[in-house]
Amino acid sequence: MINNDISNNDISNVDISNNDISNVDISNVDISNVDISNVDISRNFNDYTPFLNIIKTNFIFYIVLFICLYFISKYTNHSYLNTILSLFIASFLGYFIHFLSHQISFTKFYSSSNNYITNSKYLNPILLKIVHFLDFHDITHHNTNINKQTENIFYEFLNNLVTQGLFAVFFVFLVKKINMWTFLLWAFLYATTHNINYYFLPPTRHINHHKNKFTNYGLMFEDLLLNTESNIFDIENYNHVSINLIILTGLICIITRNFEI
Repeated sequence: MINNDISNNDISNVDISNNDISNVDISNVDISNVDISNVDISRNFNDYTPFLNIIKTNFIFYIVLFICLYFISKYTNHSYLNTILSLFIASFLGYFIHFLSHQISFTKFYSSSNNYITNSKYLNPILLKIVHFLDFHDITHHNTNINKQTENIFYEFLNNLVTQGLFAVFFVFLVKKINMWTFLLWAFLYATTHNINYYFLPPTRHINHHKNKFTNYGLMFEDLLLNTESNIFDIENYNHVSINLIILTGLICIITRNFEI
């Protein structure tokens, strides 16, 4: 009788590189008792530095970004440091607003309320439109059956502008300390990238966000820091956004130079 037990045999030096195993059926092989407790997989994760890889992959974008921020700081009479910090604030604020848009149903919250506004035939229709607009990204944009319709792309563009910077611009007018032009830059950069660049060059990170709306809310830096990144090995290349950045920076410099705003 042939002994099928090969557990004590040393097969480490067996060369199977030239054997064709493409047709071997292993679907019925039971591996439930295989012991992998001694397998060391920590090295792959400990040696992996996603933050450094993000910079390496997108170094063109970040070089262009800091150059553009320099020109914006000069044309808007703000310090370079203030302008950089303003962009980081705008970016993280946009991240948290995006996060909240998937955690809270403003329509359900408003519809369940019973007060003077909800019972007013004049105010209620206005507020309903506002809460529908706030929920647009979560409900309509994440419906792949209709989110590519021209009308819905337009509304998503407006939604991006409001949530990623225009709302903050109103706040900036009140505090007068943050460079509002940086917020405008980020708002239009986000909206154009999301609705134009991603339309033609959809990255897997954004595709995965539509599969799981509780991941990949913003730049990979933010998602890694706040543990909402779906795949730490999926480094998005957004160097193409440098084109948007240059155009928007040019427009801001022209506007601030020719108009007293």
